[in-house]
Parts: sequence; C-alpha cells; structure tokens
Amino acid sequence: MILLLFSGGLDSMLLAERALRDGKELAVVFFRYAHPASPQESEAVSKWLQRKHKAGLSIRSIEMSLPLWGTDTMNLGVGTLGPRVLAARNQVMIAFGVNIASSIGAESVWYGANLGDNADYPDCRPDWIELQDTLASDWGVRVEAPLINMTKQDIRDEAASIELEGWWSCYEPRDGAPCGECNSCLA
Repeated sequence: MILLLFSGGLDSMLLAERALRDGKELAVVFFRYAHPASPQESEAVSKWLQRKHKAGLSIRSIEMSLPLWGTDTMNLGVGTLGPRVLAARNQVMIAFGVNIASSIGAESVWYGANLGDNADYPDCRPDWIELQDTLASDWGVRVEAPLINMTKQDIRDEAASIELEGWWSCYEPRDGAPCGECNSCLA
C-alpha cells in the first residue's frame, strides 16, 4: 500500500492516478493548515475522492490539521511571483506520513516533489528525500518522490495524456480562482 501526501495539486493528483493505474492499494492524507489555498485544495481532494468512489474504488482518506508556524511566509500577495517557503513543512508532513503508513501497513509514503521545486525548496531535493527515506526505514516505510526527476512540463504532459482534471495548483487564489501569476500557476 502507498500512503500519498495528497494536496489536490497537479503533482499529487498525478501520483494518485499513477498508483491506481499500476494497481497499487492507495491511501491518501490531506493536511489542512493555514494558507491561502487550503479551501480550494480541500475541495479538489474531495471531488477527486468522490469521482473515484463513484467509479467503485475504495480509497482510504485521512485528513489532519497541522499547527504549522510561520504560514504568513506563504502570503506574498495574490499574483506575486516567488516561492512560498514554509520551514520544515514537508518534513512535518512526511513525519506524520511515516507514522500513519507504519500504523496502517503502508510500505511507502509518496509526495510530489519534482525537479522544478528543488531550487527553491530544500525539502524537495534528492539528498533530502534520501535522508528521509533512511530515517523512515527503521519503521519499515520508504519515503519516495516518484516525480523528482521530472520537470513541470513533463508532469503537465503526462497529466494531459491521461486527461487529468480537477486539480488545484495556485498559492494565492483571486476570488476563489487561480491567480494565473504565481509560481505555481506559471510552473
């Protein structure tokens, strides 16, 4: 079984579809924390799960609220370019993911780090992922980022090839819609 850190964004939604396509048992965890696009991410996750349920798939879904500090660093302003870096966010999520995975019998935790993220986000770099994987191995769990060698364009192309829809990838929505100008929208 795979436990996917599932934000409802393009990267994590593509990973969910890959896991299902490959016949893997899948559980997803959505982490709710204070950031501008949390409602839209939650809605994308919910709608994806509803579509899969209607298709007859049983996917375990877990939602957790995280008391992350410093989330104001993600509020650069609607339509403003630049990374939204929140110290140790992925580290916290992966730690909880490893705990959950170990508890439910999942052999790996997947998350959507990719080549386009590693310049701005230390917790999206291959060496960091390898370290997390090493730490998780004591609990019988792997930490994997299957998209780590893919560019955003590669990811968009694969998503288009399977007609992936309903994902949300915008840092700071404008009136409930993607701003079209932030790093996530332009990636």
